[in-house]
Amino acid sequence: MKQGIHNLLDPIQPSALRYRLAFFFGLMILTLVCLRDVLANDSLSRTDIGSGLLPRNIQLSILSTNDGLSQATVNSIVQDKHGFMWFGTQEGLNRYDGYDIEVYQHDHKDLRSLPHDWIWTTYVDHSGQLWLGTDGGGLSRYLYESDDFINFRHDPSDPSSLSSDRIRVIFQDSDGTHWIGTDGGGLNRMNAGGGGFTHYRHDPEDASSLPGDKVEAIIEDRNGMLWIATNNGLARFDHRNQAFHRYQHDPTEPDSLVDNRVRALHEDTDGG
Repeated sequence: MKQGIHNLLDPIQPSALRYRLAFFFGLMILTLVCLRDVLANDSLSRTDIGSGLLPRNIQLSILSTNDGLSQATVNSIVQDKHGFMWFGTQEGLNRYDGYDIEVYQHDHKDLRSLPHDWIWTTYVDHSGQLWLGTDGGGLSRYLYESDDFINFRHDPSDPSSLSSDRIRVIFQDSDGTHWIGTDGGGLNRMNAGGGGFTHYRHDPEDASSLPGDKVEAIIEDRNGMLWIATNNGLARFDHRNQAFHRYQHDPTEPDSLVDNRVRALHEDTDGG
């Protein structure tokens, strides 16, 4: 032991010193690389959605009719401001609190019950209100205070009522206006103060009208422009002129829309 200590204290030749320093720094770099890989693998193994990293092992929990779900075909899913998950099915609306499922279904004896059991779409607006679009029962808003619904239906005798009871899409723009896309009744704008609805329908004689009456999707881009996907092309709505600019397939134009049946819309990071 003493001999070893004595050798360490002896003067070191320059060539030997360079060799030892190179070996030491090489060992440090190798250790840091290994540590980096270990930490990276450890972070990926965590289910940390907020970090933006994908988990290595995803575990799924299945909810079925055995758990109380009213029906196995789920058309729409949304989470509200209270954390409840809402599932729209073909046989009722389901509220899930993480433990139990509460089912809401139509009761013809109760005007404030769900208007129809077939739910096409669920939507939570900017104020946290839950809206439902049904296939035959019109538009509905859930009332948290009373645990029931206020319903909006098509009335042939009222021109300001909903244009159709078959609701495909619900959207609220940045101005707070609610837009309702129907299956066959065109686009509806809910007027402020409960003043009914303004209708936008396809008119074959008007090139500035909605291209099709079956509305599949609605979005608002970063410039505040409203885009509507229909069964007969895409439309951009001009708020000032209350008119639509159409984008449709033209077999003579290679840069036109490839197909008029537009089912979904999304704005990418570049604004396109």
